[in-house]
Amino acid sequence: MKRILPLLFILLSLTVSAQKPEQEINAFMDAWHKAAATADSEGFFGRMSDECIYIGTDKTERWLRDELKEWSKKYFARDKAWDFKPLERKVYFDQKKNTAWFNETLDTWMGVCRASGILIKEKKTGWKLKHYHLAVTIDNKLINSFLALVKSEPNDQKEEKTVIAIIKQLFDGMREGNGTKVQGVFAENARLITTGIRESKPISRKEEVEKFVSAVNNKPKDQIWDERIENYDVKIDDGMASVWTPYMFYLNDTLSHCGVNAFQLVKTEEGWKISQIMDTRRKEGCED
Repeated sequence: MKRILPLLFILLSLTVSAQKPEQEINAFMDAWHKAAATADSEGFFGRMSDECIYIGTDKTERWLRDELKEWSKKYFARDKAWDFKPLERKVYFDQKKNTAWFNETLDTWMGVCRASGILIKEKKTGWKLKHYHLAVTIDNKLINSFLALVKSEPNDQKEEKTVIAIIKQLFDGMREGNGTKVQGVFAENARLITTGIRESKPISRKEEVEKFVSAVNNKPKDQIWDERIENYDVKIDDGMASVWTPYMFYLNDTLSHCGVNAFQLVKTEEGWKISQIMDTRRKEGCED
C-alpha cells in the first residue's frame, strides 16, 4: 500500500500537469469573451497581439486588432459590446506548448456560431490571441433558402462590398510592406494626388504609383504604415465608384497625421481598380 500511494500521487500530478495548458487557454478565452460582454475594452483588446487578425461573419470583415478597436468604439462605450457565450471548445498544442489552436461553439444573438483561433505564448506577456475566425452556422436543410437569400441581395450592395475590399487590400499591403499587393489594386495610369491648404496657400502634389509601390517594398522592416479608416462612404454608378474615407495614419503605434482620402475607381475586365486617390494630410485636429 505504501508503494501504491506514491505512484498514485505521481499519476495524479502528471494528469493535472497535462491538463494545465488547456485550462489556461480555456480561462484565457472565457475571460476574452467576458470582456466583450462587459464592454471591457482593455480586457478584450489587451489579450490580442498587435498584429492579431479578426475575421467576422460578413465577407468584408477582415480586421487587424487596431482596426477592430477603432470600429467597435461605439459598442464598447455601452454596458455590453456583444455577448458570445462559449458552449464547447477543443484545444490543441504544438510540442513545446508555445502555440495553441482551438475551435469553439458559441451561443450568440446570431444563433449558434463556430469559431477557430490561434494563440502564441510570449515570454513577457504570456498567451496572446493571434488569429480569430468567427462564422455563423446554417443547418443543411436550410442551405437552399440561404442561397436564395444571398442571391437576392441587391447588386449595388455586392458591388459596394467588392469596392471596399479593394481599398482594404491597399491598406493591408501598406501594413505588410507588400508592394505586389499594393500594385494589384491600381488601374493603368492611376494618379496619386495630395492636396490641401498650407499657410493660407493651396497645395497640390502628385506622386507616381510606381514610386509609391517601391516605397512600400523598401520601407524599414521595423516600420508599420498603419492607415486606420473611420468609415467608407461609397457611391457607385455603372462602372464608376467614388469612396470618401476619413483616416488616421500611424507609424507603428504613433499617430503621424490624419485627413481624408477620396478614391475614384473604375470597373475593368479584371474587376474594380483604383484610378485615382486624392488625399489631404494634416497634423492638427487629429483625435488619437
